[in-house]
Parts: sequence; structure tokens; C-alpha cells
Amino acid sequence: MTACSPELDSLLARDEAHLLSLSALHGVVYDLDLRTHRSARYGIKGMLGYDAVEAPDDYSGWLSIMHPDDKERVATCFAENRAAASSYEITYRVRHQAGNWCHVRHRGSYVLSDGVPTRAYGVIENIT
Repeated sequence: MTACSPELDSLLARDEAHLLSLSALHGVVYDLDLRTHRSARYGIKGMLGYDAVEAPDDYSGWLSIMHPDDKERVATCFAENRAAASSYEITYRVRHQAGNWCHVRHRGSYVLSDGVPTRAYGVIENIT
């Protein structure tokens, strides 16, 4: 094992503490780069049984497991709040890998660059 600088050691320790705290959450924490459409989701396996929910764009993978009756309302919420760069909270249903429907509370927000949303991040909790 190679010795690291004190700054790198500190950064790695903070990252490890952050990931451990995420593992205690019974939900999903996500970070979505709106420019590249790449996302990181933590906790999806524990909450919904999926290894990943991926798609070629920013949130259609997540929409693919959403209850059909909720999709339009949620997609509208995402679009309106992204356009306004405002935080939001919404509840809806998603399908667990086992096939049952789970009610979730989704809180999201945006990071702006020159007044334009460039990243979305948030927490999705199972409230079933």
C-alpha cells in the first residue's frame, strides 16, 4: 500500500464516512450531472432491490420503474422545477424488483452554473 499525503488521507476518510452514512439511510441518494446525463445513485439496492436503474438520458430509467398513473405528474414536476431551478418535494410510487409498489418521498434540488441548472441531487425515501 502506498502512503498518501495528509490531505488525500483526510479526503479519503471523509469519503468513506460519507459512504458509510449513506448506507444507514433506507433510501436513495442521487447526484445527476444534467450536462452529461451521468448519475450516481446510492442505496437503490437496499431500498428497491435493483443493482442499478440506468437509461440513456437523465431520468428515464427512474421513470421506467414508476407507477404509470404517476409518471406524467412526476415528469411535469421535474421539468417545472428544473426550469425554475427550484427545490421540490413530491410523493409517488415505484416498483420494487420483487414486483410490489412502494410509496416514496422524493426531495430534490439543483446546482446552478451561471444561472443554469447543471446538477440535480436529492434523496428518495421509502414511505410505504
